[in-house]
Amino acid sequence: MNPSPTINEQLFDFPADGKLASGGSTAVGEFSKLDDEKQNTFNNPMTAGQHQFKWHLPANHRTTYFTYYITNQDWESVPGSNSRLTKAMFGEKPFCHIIYNYAPGNPANDHSIPDKFITHTCNVPERMGKQKIYAVWRVRDTGNAFYQMVDVDFGGEVVTKPVASISPSSYTLSTNNVSLDGSASTGKELKYSWKVTNNADKVVLENAQSSKANIRLKAKPESDFDVSVNLTVTSADNEIDSKQVTLKAKAEIDATKPEADAGQDFTVTSDKESRGYDLNGLASKNAESYKWTIVSGQDIAALQVANGGAWVQIVNAAKARALIKPGKVGKVTYRLTVTAKNGKTHTDDITVTVKAAEQASNIQINTGGNVDTIIGQQAHSIAVAAKNGESLQGATFKWSALNDADKIQFGSTDSFSTIIKGVFPYNNHADIAVQVVVTKDGKESKATKIIKVRP
Repeated sequence: MNPSPTINEQLFDFPADGKLASGGSTAVGEFSKLDDEKQNTFNNPMTAGQHQFKWHLPANHRTTYFTYYITNQDWESVPGSNSRLTKAMFGEKPFCHIIYNYAPGNPANDHSIPDKFITHTCNVPERMGKQKIYAVWRVRDTGNAFYQMVDVDFGGEVVTKPVASISPSSYTLSTNNVSLDGSASTGKELKYSWKVTNNADKVVLENAQSSKANIRLKAKPESDFDVSVNLTVTSADNEIDSKQVTLKAKAEIDATKPEADAGQDFTVTSDKESRGYDLNGLASKNAESYKWTIVSGQDIAALQVANGGAWVQIVNAAKARALIKPGKVGKVTYRLTVTAKNGKTHTDDITVTVKAAEQASNIQINTGGNVDTIIGQQAHSIAVAAKNGESLQGATFKWSALNDADKIQFGSTDSFSTIIKGVFPYNNHADIAVQVVVTKDGKESKATKIIKVRP
């Protein structure tokens, strides 16, 4: 033990680096020898947990505190550890700190003078290998402190978990090599293992068992994608750590790539509007040739090269004339395929919805119970009524189906009301435009209603 300059009452100030064991002594002699860590010392066996630290105090002094510090696990890696101890090698806070209360002028309550033999029970934190415990007795009435540096050994080899590190030469892949450098990984006698975890079929990985690997694309990408590469390092103690890096492959911009533009979807009304409308693909880019085809709805739709031409299924032109067959409703999808000079193609679809014509202004069709769906052979009543409340007495009626007439049956086709039902087989699925033509006083009115037939 050795005296030192005054220390704050509740906060311990370490002596100068390299002078911890001697308590900051500047004199050349026996105390300064304590600071030489090259000399052999006995390492007391130590374990984590509760331990008793016993002191013999030959002289009675009022005491501020006893405090205990322990070195950090990696204290020997701190610069300057070859022969001198520094503050940076110890924890920021003591693992045990015992304060002695002082009551000046009140001897009965003054408990600052410890007994000659005292014991402190302290909880020693976990460590491995050789460590230092720094115990300090801070004296109150002399302004001095006394120090003990205890060499301890927790036993066993210090096992440090490895840490993987990856530094790619570029985060963008190409057909040239990109270097993956894992040499900054830390650990004991490391083994390296590189692995591509996605899109592995698109790259070549070399030197997968070395600290440095190479990776490159097999071919120039036609679209953008990511490639994830994982590095696993294994230490001599079979401790492992992994790290992943994501690299990007970017397709080159092709100024000659075609881009089809068939236009926006739209809706037409059965009969007049559906008898002819234009499809225009001139907004397409880099198109050398054009082709219109019908993808779905071929049973209700057709194409024409020009208005008045023959009905066809394919038009090889930028513009096409389209139409819906009489009385048909539903959806039809047209596809525009464009081809560039380099032979590459691109497609775009447009869907046209055909709805039933609006009902005549003075009559309407009503279904019994407002049910417009027939399930199987189920029957429903249907009738025509004047919207303005006029009498239909003396009028004639004609009921018909404008499409899929073979899937529906009328009980009567010439009465103001009739029964409709599905026709066997009952696995049909259709939306049928039912029409009634009402003639009175030489004037003809029409009304249409969609009846759904479901299996």
